[in-house]
Amino acid sequence: MSFVLREAAAFGSIVLFASSCLMWGDALTRMLP
Repeated sequence: MSFVLREAAAFGSIVLFASSCLMWGDALTRMLP
């Protein structure tokens, strides 16, 4: 059971990291001319 929870936590952190990177990239491209 702990293995499933650890995998879910890793997947969630990766998704959050990717979404934050996309958000920052979109904001930076909007600020650039």
